Amino acid sequence: MSDDYNLDDLIGEFDDQETEDESDEQEVSAEQRRPWDDWFEAGEPVHPPPMEWQPDIINGCRKSVHCRIWDENRQGFFQLDKVLLTQPLEICQEAYYPVPNKPKIKTIMGHMTICSVLRRIMPDAIHQQDDDDALLFEITQEFVAVKVNLKARMESQRYTEDAMKEIRAMQLIGYSQAQHVLGCRKVIDDKASNTLNVVMRYCERGDILDLIRQTTTMQIQGGIGTGAITRGLPEANARYWISHIVNGLHELRSLGICHCDLSPENIMMDEQEKCLVIDLGQCLRVPYVEEHQHQGQAGMDPMQIVSGILTNRNNRLSDAWSKQLTRPQGCRGKLPYMAPEIYVMSAFDGATADVWSLGTILFLMLTGLGSCDRPTVGDLKFLQMTTNMRGLLASLNVPISEVGLDLLCGMIEVNPRLRLTLDEVCRHQWFQIPLP
Repeated sequence: MSDDYNLDDLIGEFDDQETEDESDEQEVSAEQRRPWDDWFEAGEPVHPPPMEWQPDIINGCRKSVHCRIWDENRQGFFQLDKVLLTQPLEICQEAYYPVPNKPKIKTIMGHMTICSVLRRIMPDAIHQQDDDDALLFEITQEFVAVKVNLKARMESQRYTEDAMKEIRAMQLIGYSQAQHVLGCRKVIDDKASNTLNVVMRYCERGDILDLIRQTTTMQIQGGIGTGAITRGLPEANARYWISHIVNGLHELRSLGICHCDLSPENIMMDEQEKCLVIDLGQCLRVPYVEEHQHQGQAGMDPMQIVSGILTNRNNRLSDAWSKQLTRPQGCRGKLPYMAPEIYVMSAFDGATADVWSLGTILFLMLTGLGSCDRPTVGDLKFLQMTTNMRGLLASLNVPISEVGLDLLCGMIEVNPRLRLTLDEVCRHQWFQIPLP
């Protein structure tokens, strides 16, 4: 079957009982109305508003600097090269040194480096040596992740990811004190290396995919049962992690942002057993319109740019504004986790598309197996997930509660109008009942 379907064609494959005439002529009752109907009636789909507030970027440098570093473990001084400074060396109070045994992680715009945090100390009777003017730092026990963006790649416009938009979003998140979305600590412009360096919290436990792989490995090594090996996480464990991701999506939505690239690789775990949503390079702002102007005042902006921060009175969206649908923005995200409406390039609601991605992540958590290769009827796994989830889970020997199955099917719903909204996911009974 051709992938050149629009969303109506795709939905039609799953809803043959309703004729086109009936769908066009039947009036939707108040009981049947869905939030999607309000967004549709708010006006023609529009492009997302730009993230145009000025990011806070400081000038630093990455070069060979010969500093004396005090290490309590080694009780002495030694020199480090290529330290990333946040200010000129003479006044710098904090710096970042790449951890030697941590390899660089490739990214679309460059690489990620794990660094030790260095803090300036003043010479005293213990630290002083022949050179009283030496600039001294100490290695702390704190680590950060530094995302090194090559400016040449940022300016090439060859990539779906937008590093500058990600920086703007991460700084907004940092200002908002979000608990389940990773903001940034500093953004450092290193003109010598022509890089823009984003300093952020280091999540040492890795991503959700690492957790699932470790769980599956332990189950296989432990030889659980005498039959087929059960893969994935227990349902109660999956609920714990999913609830954090839901909170992260809710925090993004409250700031008028949708993620558009939610995947297991973009969900990190910290040492406090908490999930954080990361990687906002493909995120979008959500278009809104005033409630009393639903007749198509397209592209209206509910927020103000104040001191570089996207905000209204409470740094949150006002209830006096209603969402509009977003015009197609190309394929955003990774195919196995991409919502069908994004794949066929139809008008979409970003938060609803994120709910689909959340459903595919829950499926991965429960089964230990990946989602479909692509969200189209030509993909057998996609058909199984969207038409017979109960049978698919049974064939995989994956136990699930009835309420859990209801949530999973509600998120992995082809028709975005009928798919659970983020609010409906938050209120779902699955998050309230005891699970074995």
